[in-house]
Amino acid sequence: MKPHRRHLRTESISSASEGVAVSPGRGMLHLITTDGDQDANVVTLADGVAGDRHVFLIVVVGNANDDLEVTPANINGGDKVDFADPAVGDYCELVFQGANWFLLGTEGGSLA
Repeated sequence: MKPHRRHLRTESISSASEGVAVSPGRGMLHLITTDGDQDANVVTLADGVAGDRHVFLIVVVGNANDDLEVTPANINGGDKVDFADPAVGDYCELVFQGANWFLLGTEGGSLA
């Protein structure tokens, strides 16, 4: 079978209450570990260029009481993607369309 031509570059990050900044770029997969301190973990994302695509995938939940917020600088229809009770395998996918990030899909998250 032929591999798909659009590969995602992978980056592992540990989210934190203080916030972790992610740089925009084309085709990024962010493997997220929450910090286990039982409060909101924040990942921020600056505006990018049209076509930038990011997938945020939770791979480790440090504590069942952690929350995760993926907060782009500008997102269409809200302020963030909120994972109130994150679980391993939850994700969101965002694409930048010139002025805003758009939520393409999510499992376990909601636009807030």
